[in-house]
Amino acid sequence: MNCKKGMIILIITVFLFSIAGVCASDANTTAMAMVDEHTTEEINEISSAPNTGEKLELTSSEMLGNTKTVTEHTFNAIEKEIDNDTIIYLEPGKYTGTSEIKINSINNLKIIGNSTILDAEKKTRIINITDSTNITLQGITFTNATANIGGAIYLENSANCKVADCIFTNNNGIIGGAIGGYYSPNGTIANTTLTNNTATQSGGAISWYESPNGIITNTTLTNNTATSGGAIFWGTSDNGTITSNIFTNNNATYDGGAIRWYESPNGIITNTTLTNNNATFGGAIVWFNSPNGKITNTTLTNNNANQHGGAIEWYNSPNGKITNTTLTNNKATTFGGAIQWTYSDNGTITSSIFTNNNAQNNTIHIDNRLQLVRTQRNQLQKQPKNRKLQNLAVFKRNSKIKPNINTGHNQHNIQTVDVQLIRRKHIRIRQHSSKTS
Repeated sequence: MNCKKGMIILIITVFLFSIAGVCASDANTTAMAMVDEHTTEEINEISSAPNTGEKLELTSSEMLGNTKTVTEHTFNAIEKEIDNDTIIYLEPGKYTGTSEIKINSINNLKIIGNSTILDAEKKTRIINITDSTNITLQGITFTNATANIGGAIYLENSANCKVADCIFTNNNGIIGGAIGGYYSPNGTIANTTLTNNTATQSGGAISWYESPNGIITNTTLTNNTATSGGAIFWGTSDNGTITSNIFTNNNATYDGGAIRWYESPNGIITNTTLTNNNATFGGAIVWFNSPNGKITNTTLTNNNANQHGGAIEWYNSPNGKITNTTLTNNKATTFGGAIQWTYSDNGTITSSIFTNNNAQNNTIHIDNRLQLVRTQRNQLQKQPKNRKLQNLAVFKRNSKIKPNINTGHNQHNIQTVDVQLIRRKHIRIRQHSSKTS
């Protein structure tokens, strides 16, 4: 009998250990699945990031580090979880608050939403990032925020920060209706939508100041408004890049309906579409005191300037280049239905198409030295007194001009090009040597 009881006890003990082992195995499997899920998200994000030439790598903290989930739907609850080397997950739904979320002196932080809305209810800014590095905000809607600079997000002295897969709507400020960055290099805005944001001064959606090497990519900016730079104001920030974006119905009461570059050399706009943007000067784009700017593989359509530069105004910005770009149905009231090019040496337009751009006096107006007339009738005439111009902007032979074109005045010795439209879009180019005293 005692032997039988011993056997029964032994069988029960083995059975219990077996159950414990299975439970531990299931827990480990679940934990690994969570890690794998987070790791997959990180890898997918990196693979979809813009190719900036830099090698993007995940750190161990990003893959496996400190992770938190905020279940209380308030700004204050989010701020309590902020720490170095941390990933914070926000639940679906709306979070509100009466004061901004402060991210101060933090390194390597991600805040990731999932159908998450941060609604400031016109009471406050949403996030203030200062003296921090490698901060990422992803998958969040920012709405109804207000502040002097950066209505929804303000960055100061914070490098390598990124906004991805976000939505900004109905935010306002004095500078940077949605986002305002100061002294914050290497910032990136990617795969984001900015709509109906307003700044009373500059950068209806985004204002970057003293923040070099910024990138805005795969982003849509619509119905944003400011005095200068209806969607984006780029101030004293070198090497900015705007690539693969869509700008529609943005407005500036003064200049740069979509974009204004101010004292920001080496700016690039590429693979971008700008449509129905409006301003007094430079319906879509203004380059002001910003040398070496480039526009490539870009389309500008139905932009309007109440004064001059229907699509683009280039002012005191030498070495500007337009390549493989199409300008169609842009309009200015006075000069430069497509482009107003003023006091900007060594400008080049290559392999570009100008169609049905309209102004009272000309399609491309440069330095008030050359007037092109009767563009409305698809004709181009050069006034006889301007037959010999010194130091013209260069228009390459493979540019296509459909009612328009032309040349300009620079202040240094360069090759001059005299372009004359014959009829039916044919161009005769005569080259001259030029000398200035």
